[in-house]
Parts: sequence; C-alpha cells; structure tokens
Amino acid sequence: SENAVAYHRGRPRPLARAAAEVAEQAAVPVSLHLDHVQSTELLHRAADCGFSSAMFDAARLPYTENLAATRAAVVWAHERGLWLEAELGQVGGKNGEPAL
Repeated sequence: SENAVAYHRGRPRPLARAAAEVAEQAAVPVSLHLDHVQSTELLHRAADCGFSSAMFDAARLPYTENLAATRAAVVWAHERGLWLEAELGQVGGKNGEPAL
C-alpha cells in the first residue's frame, strides 16, 4: 500500500524485490499487487519496480474528478500492461466514518 511504501521512506523497490523473491518460490503463478495507490507518481514508480497490478484510489476527490483521474490512470497503466483496480466511491467505516 502507499502507507507501506511511505513507511519504507517512499521506496517501493525494496518491497517489490522482497515480494518477488517470495513469489518466485510459489507453486502457482503470483501477481505483485500494490494496494491503495493515491498518487500517479507512485503508480508510475510501481510499474517500474515490477508490480503487475495496482489499486488506484482517488476516492478522496469529488466523484467526477475521481472518474477523470481514474480514467487517466487506467489508460496509462493499460498502455504498459499493468492491471488496475480502482475505488470509484468511498468504502465506509474508515477513519471513524460510519459504514455505508
């Protein structure tokens, strides 16, 4: 997640390398997924570090801006063969907010 990357001083590459090492030992195909990426800058860095998918989370933006940011992220990601999951609304129950 973006928080995990921040905890590691903003460096996604060591996380990707560690996860890739474990994935290589798996008996089944494994994808490297970076969850809840809020910045396009980190999304771009994640692709460069070997993540094969990401969850782009622009839910902090008003809905129409979220759609536009997500659309741009999808186009960018798909041009590079990266799978993208997105959060187009908000999931309740976070940060003291009531569950929806």
